[in-house]
Parts: sequence; structure tokens; C-alpha cells
Amino acid sequence: MKASRGLIVRDWKPDVVYLVQFPRTHNVLSPSPFALKLETWLRINGLKYRNVNNEFTKASAKGQIPFIELNGRQFADSNLIIDQLRNHFKVSIDSRLSTHERALGRAFTILIEESLFRCLQYDRSIDFGWLATENGWAVHMSGFQKFLFQKIKLKKFQGFLKSVLMAQGYGRHSETEVEEIAKKDLIALSTLLGDKNFLFGEFPTTLDATLFGHLVQFTDTPLHSKAIKPMLEKNVPNLLAFVKRMKQRFWPDWDTILDSLALNPPVFGTEPSKPLNAWNCDKTKCGRGRFRAAVFAPTFSRRRFRAVVFAPGSFSRRRFRARFIFAPAKCAGLFSEQKCYKTVIKRLRHEENAPRAEPLNLEHLEIPNAYRIYKRTEIDEEQFLVADTGVFQIQGQNGPQRVYGGLDPRDERHLRGRNFFIDPACSVRYCFFHLVRNMKKQIRALGLTRVYNTDPIFAEKSKMITSLAFLPVHHLQAGLNALQAQLPAQLHGVFNWFLDNYTGRMRFNVRMSAPLFDPHEWSVYQRKLDRADRTNNFAEAFHRKLQRQFSCTHQTIWRFIDTIRSYLFATLSNTEMWRGVDKLFAKYEKLEVGEKTRQVTNLLPIGRMGVAEDLVGAAVFLASEASDYVVGQTFNVDGGSRLN
Repeated sequence: MKASRGLIVRDWKPDVVYLVQFPRTHNVLSPSPFALKLETWLRINGLKYRNVNNEFTKASAKGQIPFIELNGRQFADSNLIIDQLRNHFKVSIDSRLSTHERALGRAFTILIEESLFRCLQYDRSIDFGWLATENGWAVHMSGFQKFLFQKIKLKKFQGFLKSVLMAQGYGRHSETEVEEIAKKDLIALSTLLGDKNFLFGEFPTTLDATLFGHLVQFTDTPLHSKAIKPMLEKNVPNLLAFVKRMKQRFWPDWDTILDSLALNPPVFGTEPSKPLNAWNCDKTKCGRGRFRAAVFAPTFSRRRFRAVVFAPGSFSRRRFRARFIFAPAKCAGLFSEQKCYKTVIKRLRHEENAPRAEPLNLEHLEIPNAYRIYKRTEIDEEQFLVADTGVFQIQGQNGPQRVYGGLDPRDERHLRGRNFFIDPACSVRYCFFHLVRNMKKQIRALGLTRVYNTDPIFAEKSKMITSLAFLPVHHLQAGLNALQAQLPAQLHGVFNWFLDNYTGRMRFNVRMSAPLFDPHEWSVYQRKLDRADRTNNFAEAFHRKLQRQFSCTHQTIWRFIDTIRSYLFATLSNTEMWRGVDKLFAKYEKLEVGEKTRQVTNLLPIGRMGVAEDLVGAAVFLASEASDYVVGQTFNVDGGSRLN
């Protein structure tokens, strides 16, 4: 791998950690214990990060992998990276440790990274063949590249490991001697762990992330040594329990990632795997001069003025008002190590320590796909809701809470077994369109999208599952029995998901389990008999209103709100810069944002809502004072401004 002179990620975002590492494998998320250590540490601290594939060719300026890029700077070596992130983000998972515990942590870090890791290297220098199989990196290769890796590069890498170990000293030992060293290291770590949840008590530390990253290489990957894994099960079972506990707490999506090999699953604040274009706007409709509704990528520069301008009429009319739509608040699902915070409205400020605005009264915002969840009072556990844009963790309260965003197939396993119902005032009936969309999400979650797009037989068989919606409900079971015998093995996971959530399955007590969505709601045959709408007209009207108002559509209400928020500061600051005056920005500073937000939300209807116009009206109302100043102006893409 060649050292990277410049940045790997050119269009970086502020305070987003870009972790450059190897691709995933089906045995373990990363064959590099240091990459897994870093990613686990990021998850423990709840930092926003994004994985970047090094494509087997990119390394840091020091020639090391993994490494990170933060705010346009590159940092290598996992321990130096953690020190840098700890100072930058002011995280303190090790602050509870005493001086003695810190000294122990330093000593055991050296034991893990300079002794146990060398034992792992020794084992892989003898046999690292699994990496060249479909469970390893070979799944990411094809053709001559795959042949070259299996026959030449892997052996060359094993020879490199042997030379490193020979220079370090462990390579001069026999296999039996190295096994004994590894056993002693594991026994020492097991003694330190004892019967505690983590190495230093009930709270995870950096040492726990280091141990997990290395220990999982012994438990989840094939080893040449035949003595290590039996020793783990027999002599140090608490280490195996530790690995399982770390996966459950910080890697609930471990198995899903192993199946899909996704570098950026939508959990724990990770960035989406692909950059999002705000509202999926069609840029071809946006002219270079005057434009009616232009939405651009969320990066800004001095030479380009990028804003959202809504023109309720012709530009030639004198009564045209250029309205800069913004929201003074940010809806965010916040993660905490100890508990889940309620979704809050955070006032938009560039200062890190700016005070938060008053929480917005979400009870007045009735938005499609709003679900209520009642938490079991006898169980005090966290609630996880996966929306299209990430994981939103909602604090349990005595009363119901509403969560906004599209329902993802991954939600269903969290909702199952809880006292769950959909608020009738804002329910979206699961018509055939929603059924097909959810099935495609499930196919994507299982990593079968490529097969679906390239194999017509597989696609036809998968469509047979959704075609059950055209059967009479009383014939549904017979159709399921007939279909199950025809489906290929790859679709069994999708079929089981369909049974669990849309039809129910037979239990051991010969009773059918209740499905999450009743067949009468998604059966096209039944809905036609009931003369029901093909879908929820209320939800469709919401999308149509947004499309008419903005000339573009949105995927979720969260993305819509976040897009409006992201343009606030750029709109005002760039206008101030090009006009050369401070009047506009001063007006914004004088706005009593919290009071105006309360006024707007109190005007919104309770119950069934027409939120498309109300939400837009709220944003326009909040921006009215700023928009008065720029009446009669139009702005072009290049940043120039001129009067009509």
C-alpha cells in the first residue's frame, strides 16, 4: 500500500471522524484488531464517524492502517488517534479510573498489543488462508485480482509477517512456546476481568475496546493453533462472556454487518454510506440565473451562494418576496452511555457551548408515520427505533412518546413483544406499495440487492412473496404453504421476515402468532372488497403538498427538517457577506427564537394535521423578519446578486 500524501476524503464535514480501514469480512468485521478497537471506541463514546474503504491500496502518510481524518487533518496509530479524539471532543470514559487503574490500563495495553497481538501474528504467519476465501477479502475481488491475491499476495503478506516477528523476537520461538505465551496472557486478562462486566467495573474504558478488538480475532476467525479456542472455553469462559457482552451493548448490528458487509450501517451516529442530496432534488430543473426552488449539496464556498429560495409567483412581479427558509432548531437523537435522552430541539449556533433552546412541543406536530410506543413498566430497558436516517433512542417515560420517521424492517424486532399500536390519527396503512418497499429494504439488509438486480429468476421468486397480497385472506395460508416449497434457500430469511410481520407463524402450542401488520391492512384483494383507498390518502397528500411547495420530494420528515436547518447559517452569512452590511444578521440575532417557535407550534392543529403547509408556514413565519430585508432580490448560483 502506498502512503497517502493528501486527504482521502476531500468533501469532509466538520467534526466527523473518517475512519479509513480494510473492507469487511464474513468472519469478523475487520481482520485488523486495531481497526476494530478504534471503531468500538468511537461507538462507546457515541461519536459521529464514517468508515472509508482503503480499497487495499491506501495507507496513512506513515504507511499505517487504520488511520483517521478529522477536520482536514490525518492521524495514524490507534493510541495516538484516541489521545487526539479525547482532547478534541472532550470525552472522558477513562475519567473514573484512579491513578492505580490508569497504570494497570497502560500495562495491560502493552500486554495486549505487544504480546497477545504478536501471538496472533505468529498464528497467521503460518496459516492465513481464510482471508483468501469467500469469508475473507476474496468476496471483494474477482477475476485476475482475486487470483493474484490468493496465489501470490497472501503468501507474500505471510512472509512479511514472519520477517516482522523474526525481528521482534516471537518469530524465533516454536509453535508450542508461542501458544504458552498466549495462554498466560489470556489468563492474566481473565484474572483482571474476574466476574465484572468490564475490566475496571461496570463502565467500559479504552482498555475494554482494545481487548475486544484483539480477543474477537481469536474467537471469531479460524486459527492454525488447535489449543487456543479449547483453552478459552475451558479455562477463561469469562472472556467469551465479555466478547458476547460487548457485541450486545455496542454492536447490536454485528450479525447484520457480517451478512451485508456494510461499512456504514445506520446505527450509533454513523454517517450514511452515500452522501445525501437534500430532498433528492432534481438539479436539472434549477437554472444558473434566476431559479424557483434550488437545493444544492450541503457544502458552501465563498464563490458560490447556495440557498433555498421559494418564489410564490413570477419573478417579474414587483410583489415577489424572496423568502429564505430556515429553522432555528435541530432535531437530533442523542446517544448517551448511561441512558437515552429524549429528542430535543437544539438551537442552531456555531459556538459549541451555546445554550439549548426550549424543547419543541412535539405533541402539536402530527406527521405521517408517527408511532406511539408504550414501554413495559416492569422492564427498565432502552428503546431503539431505527429510522431511515439512523438510530433514534427515546427515553422511556410514563406517558406515550411519538417517534417520527419511516418505519424500517429493523424496527420490527425491537417493537415485537412490546405494548405497541399505531395512532389512528396519523397511521399509514400498509398497502401493496408499502409492502413492496419494506421487502426491498429487507433484501438490502440481508445483502441480496445485487442478486435481486442481476438474477431475474431470484427477482421473480422474491416478487411471488409480495404477490400474496392479491390472494383472498382466507386463502393466504394455502398460498404460503405452496410458495414455501418453491423459494430458493437465499429467500428463506426474507420469507421468515414476511411470516413474522405480515401473516404470523405457527407456534409450538399450535397457535398462530399475531403479525405486526394485519393482512386486512395490506391485502389488495381485501382492501378492494372493503372499498378502501389503495393507500392512506392523508399521507399521499402530505407528499404532494411538499412536492408542490418545494418542486422536490423528501424521504423522511427528519431529512426534511434537517435540510431546512442546514441552510440557515449559510443563507444569512452569505447574504451579509455579499451585501456588505450587518443589518440582516443583526435582525436574525434579535429574533426571540424560542418564543416564536412556541407561537408557531401552538397554531398547529392537534390530531389530524395538514402539516405540509403548517410546517412550511412555521419556517416562513420564523424567517419573516429576515426576508423583509431582501424583498425584490434574486440570487444566482455564482454568488452574484442583483435587483429586479
